[in-house]
Amino acid sequence: MRVISAITAIAAVGTVFLSMSFATAGSPTSTSDTLTREKISTSATHTITGVFASSTWTNASTITFSYSSAGFALGDDTGIGCAITSGGGTCTAASVASTDVVTVTCTTVAGCWGILTLTNVTGTNPGTTGSKQISIAGGAGYTGAFAIPIVDDDQVTVTATVDPTITFDIDTALTDVESAAPYSVALHTLTTAAVTSSGTFVSSTWIDLATNAKGGAVVTVTSTKGGLRSTSVSSDAIDSFGGLMAAGVENYGLCVASASLTQTVGGPFVRVSPFNNTCAADSGTNIIGAVTSTGAQNILNTTNLPIAGGRAQIIVNASISSITPAHNDYTDTLTFIATGTF
Repeated sequence: MRVISAITAIAAVGTVFLSMSFATAGSPTSTSDTLTREKISTSATHTITGVFASSTWTNASTITFSYSSAGFALGDDTGIGCAITSGGGTCTAASVASTDVVTVTCTTVAGCWGILTLTNVTGTNPGTTGSKQISIAGGAGYTGAFAIPIVDDDQVTVTATVDPTITFDIDTALTDVESAAPYSVALHTLTTAAVTSSGTFVSSTWIDLATNAKGGAVVTVTSTKGGLRSTSVSSDAIDSFGGLMAAGVENYGLCVASASLTQTVGGPFVRVSPFNNTCAADSGTNIIGAVTSTGAQNILNTTNLPIAGGRAQIIVNASISSITPAHNDYTDTLTFIATGTF
């Protein structure tokens, strides 16, 4: 009877020991594997995380993540990043292509615990869709599993169309305001005493331009008559010579006072030679560009870039000499054209 009692007592002690051992083991919590791709048969990089309790993962003990039965084909990776945060210890990790297992080893004498993160685990996804279970095991007594979804495709192609646009508008007014057609600039009566130019008493020509053209846009100007010509006597004209305006010297032409009045984005909107010299409203010393009827001349451009909100002020200049024939019907028509390069 005493021998039996002793055996019974030993068995009871053994049961208590085993029970305590399982109490310190178990499964990691918050385990996950984030893949760069979840499409079937596609290469992907894994980032594995899990929380491991303290006093269970001892020095030199290994924990394994098995991807074999789930159909993943891992690479032979010895450069896997292994980090433990919010806890203690250091670790190393490697994967073996022949077994498709990632093995993590605690390399700290005091043991490891906390948040484990494995990075740069590479491989190829299974060739079938569905929930793929990854099993966890280890010498530390760890067991458990998590799942990864594999899908027929994990990418959505988003498409869009942007229509080409260009808007162009002309205004003629004394100040920077919108006006309606027909557009005209009245130079009134010209005298040898002064140069007449757009400003306080003569309307300026205002140009609006906006476009999403990749190559930007240009504005050209063409003079119908190449000068101010009398309607009744076509041989009588105030010719366009260009250069410095001066009172008493016959001349007619244009200059751009500003090409950046309300620009909001893109461009910039700039003046083009010969219309880009000294130029101001109500000025008798503007340096003008001569206009011609033989072809379109560039007067503004957006420097080969799209633009929004481009607006420019164009000054009309005229002066006469003492022998300019008297007529009340001098006229010219300026044609402005905007062209975008898409």
